[in-house]
Amino acid sequence: AKLLVPGVMLWVIAVVPPAQAQTEPNRTEPVKLKRIKAKLEKVDRNKEEGKDEAKKGAAAGTPLAVVNEPKYDFKEVWVNESLEHAFTVRNTGDGPLKIVKVKPACGCTLAGKHPRVIEPGQSGDFPFRLNTKKINGRFTKAITITTNDPKNRQLRLTLTGVVKHYIDISPKIAQFGRVKADSVLTRKLTLTNNTDQKLELSLSQKANTGCFKPELTEAVPGQKYELTIMAQPPFKTGINRATLNIGTNVDKQKNLSVICMATMPKRLELRPDSIRLSPNAKTESVRKIWFTNNGDTPVKIVEVSSPDKKLTAESKEVEAGKRYQITVTIAPNYSPPPKGGVVVLKTDDAEQPELRIPIQSVKRPTPRKRERPAMTMLGKEVPAHKIKTAD
Repeated sequence: AKLLVPGVMLWVIAVVPPAQAQTEPNRTEPVKLKRIKAKLEKVDRNKEEGKDEAKKGAAAGTPLAVVNEPKYDFKEVWVNESLEHAFTVRNTGDGPLKIVKVKPACGCTLAGKHPRVIEPGQSGDFPFRLNTKKINGRFTKAITITTNDPKNRQLRLTLTGVVKHYIDISPKIAQFGRVKADSVLTRKLTLTNNTDQKLELSLSQKANTGCFKPELTEAVPGQKYELTIMAQPPFKTGINRATLNIGTNVDKQKNLSVICMATMPKRLELRPDSIRLSPNAKTESVRKIWFTNNGDTPVKIVEVSSPDKKLTAESKEVEAGKRYQITVTIAPNYSPPPKGGVVVLKTDDAEQPELRIPIQSVKRPTPRKRERPAMTMLGKEVPAHKIKTAD
């Protein structure tokens, strides 16, 4: 370029830089950067959606659940009756009341069809049916209704009453407790008529009653019976159980059942009969085992030992020839072998010179570790992708 100045001639040379190349997208942008951008975009979207929901909630208003009578008493009812009652829930707020869950606390109470949403100013009925077949005497059954009411999320409802049986049995079970091999014990039960008709009972002879011998006699004609049950040898080791069936002339309660129970312990008994522990416990632990001689001949414990060096055991005589306390000390970080550990008791009994207390591990379930999706890609080829920059 030529610049003319009076009396002077100058030449100005302009240096023009080469055209800057257009920025190309960075096709090697790390995958991590892409994930960060996606998370930021998601946060922004969630914020906007949260604002929208808040606006909608403010516009919809707030529900308010009200139950004027949360408790209902059936008074006295007969057994086997199906009881029904409906609670009324009102929405006194200015927003829809949503019913999230209806949950009776007992399986004998069933919930009926009910509304899922109660509009402002409206109410809904929640019917329930109660089966009294297995209820005797006074009862209280709880029901919980969960809603979206922010001030009262759960409504507590209650059904109460008294179930009468046409024929009462007292006591309800013939329980003999622990018995000896030569025990002969007796229990008496009273059966009382609560109806206006004359009561007639008969004892079924079909069932196998085992060591229990029942006898039914009429104490007050048409009103009261006595059931005498005798428990006598032979008893089996463990729990002896039988059910006595009694027929009646009451149409609404044609059959009665009486359970009989007696427990015959082992002659030489260990309680508990095993040791269960968590493996590799960091601290020392001590377990107590009781040895009881339920026989007539005295039995002495002469030695207590364990082949495992991390277990020490000793015995203490509490009652000569009848009762001992076994103390087992477990060292820290002890883990029973795969087939289990053992503590051995040696006695002077001719029939059982040795008793063994097994030691077993209690395996705790391994907590499930949730793996992040990105971690599953470690060591694998990065998938093909394209990235556009904002530059």
